[in-house]
Amino acid sequence: MNKESLQSNRIVYSFWAMTALLLSDAFSCIFYSNLTKPMHEPPVDSVADLLQAVATHSHYVVTQNNSAILSRILQAPANDRVYSTIARQMRHAGTPMMDSFTQTMPLLERNSRLIVITLQNQAFIRRYLLARKALHIGTETLEPVGLAWILPKRSPMREPFNKV
Repeated sequence: MNKESLQSNRIVYSFWAMTALLLSDAFSCIFYSNLTKPMHEPPVDSVADLLQAVATHSHYVVTQNNSAILSRILQAPANDRVYSTIARQMRHAGTPMMDSFTQTMPLLERNSRLIVITLQNQAFIRRYLLARKALHIGTETLEPVGLAWILPKRSPMREPFNKV
């Protein structure tokens, strides 16, 4: 075996070893990141969760147009932390309000970042009658009369990482 072929074999094997090392490291990083990130964000269940979702603009809030709920939110005084935070986000996002709950259900089922604020009993009835997907209704209410929010159950906040 001559010296040039030995040299070229070393180069080929070195290149192969480095490529194998880089590919295995890349696969390991992707594998571990998929194991450590949650597949689904926890649901917006409490008033504190709702305020955090609204304040960080990770969700958008809608309610029925020309309703007492919309008036209560938009006319909230600055010292009312819950409603004034929701009102700021609604004004900032400019999300159109819904005219009827029947029109909103398909939009709610398609958009995992949408939160509808409505009466709690209406949310349960509409979820039972109109929903084709599982919907989550918050366990806490905004008012003693039972204002609740509804969003898609297990709505993913991040797209799953499935390509390298």
